[in-house]
Amino acid sequence: MLKKARTASRVAADIRSDRSTRRGFLIGATTAAAGVPAKMCRVVRQVRKPCLVYKLLAAGRQCGSPAEVRQAFEFAYRSIEATDAAIVGMYPRYSDQIGENARLVRELASAMPPRAVS
Repeated sequence: MLKKARTASRVAADIRSDRSTRRGFLIGATTAAAGVPAKMCRVVRQVRKPCLVYKLLAAGRQCGSPAEVRQAFEFAYRSIEATDAAIVGMYPRYSDQIGENARLVRELASAMPPRAVS
């Protein structure tokens, strides 16, 4: 348990020390500095308690097209544990982002193989 805590602390310290990652790093699949989302996902998978992940859409930088949004959601949901959850910011002024995101998550969840809860 202590080893896992140290690993998480080390990754968090690496992220804090690298100023280029301060652009909304946790999960944002392609906009964050190379490798940071993957490191954070590894930490999330190592933690035994449920985690909340955020910044899936990298503060709007992953919203250029429906395909880009889908890619960000797929990356996030394939990278976290079954007991984890995602927080997604939405601005439904110009489209029904709430409905679109809900449909996308249902579609992705139904296509994913069942995962055991550890």
